[in-house]
Amino acid sequence: MPQRILAIELAGDSVRGALGERNWNSLTMIEALEERRQAEETDLAPALARLLEDSGKPDFVVSAIPGELVVKRMLSLPFKDQRRLTQTVPFALEEHLPLGVDESVVAFSRVGREDENTLVMAAMVRREDLKRHLELLARAGIDPAKVTLSALALAALLSRVRNGHGGAHLLVDLDHDSTSMVLLDHVGMPRAIRTVAVQLTATNGNSAPGGSAILGAVRQTLLAHSSEHAQPELVLTGPMAATPDVRRRMAEALGVPVHTLDEFDCAPFLGRLSARSTRFAGCLAMLLAEAPGAPESSPLSSSMERPGCPSCGSRRSWVSG
Repeated sequence: MPQRILAIELAGDSVRGALGERNWNSLTMIEALEERRQAEETDLAPALARLLEDSGKPDFVVSAIPGELVVKRMLSLPFKDQRRLTQTVPFALEEHLPLGVDESVVAFSRVGREDENTLVMAAMVRREDLKRHLELLARAGIDPAKVTLSALALAALLSRVRNGHGGAHLLVDLDHDSTSMVLLDHVGMPRAIRTVAVQLTATNGNSAPGGSAILGAVRQTLLAHSSEHAQPELVLTGPMAATPDVRRRMAEALGVPVHTLDEFDCAPFLGRLSARSTRFAGCLAMLLAEAPGAPESSPLSSSMERPGCPSCGSRRSWVSG
């Protein structure tokens, strides 16, 4: 029996969604939707409720927690056994964090192999931040089966639509209040991920001070990678990337060609919604991750149970590798 799947992304004063229908061997993209918070509304719960009314009640919901709430690290661990990874990742990540494991929810996703080591993208979110995210969705009548990080889904999407071309890519997802960056190497493996929580444009349409911080972070990432390899191609996604003026300013400031996701051949994966791939890239990527046969996704469990540890054994976590 077909399943209707809704992927939701919350960003600033907007809620974006992508709706699809999954059968046993295919996923059909149906529509992309967006709702904004009205002036009299105190949070995004009413906008979420309107989005749910527009899409119809889905069978399965995937939601993305804002990237600025998540700490991300790439870890290289000397084994590949799932059980040992589940036990070890939280404590390997804890060395880099100001919070203890008991105060946070730790997740990870395998991204590849390096010699004898397993490369994992590990992430941590404060337990209270995840709880608030779930409570906001609940007020709109939404109980997500998965909470995830859209930047990782975007990395998987770009890896699939590069039209057979190798080379490194720096994917920059430009939203109104934050920007996420994912560096992919020549084989499409994530090598770095970060989020800059600043506003790209001011309310009057002029450049906000945050624009300089974003350009600095992008330039730093490009320089750090190009010191040893060919310079990555810059690919922009997100609602601000759909603005020609933003693309022009970034190209001029960085002195590199700027591409958008809709320049790639997304139609085999996104169907008619490929024309909206730049603005709705995050939720479309999350939806595509639920397609039959797609690479294993990285869900954040709404159970909020603590990941496994050597003393208590493995438990369900918010990311499965």
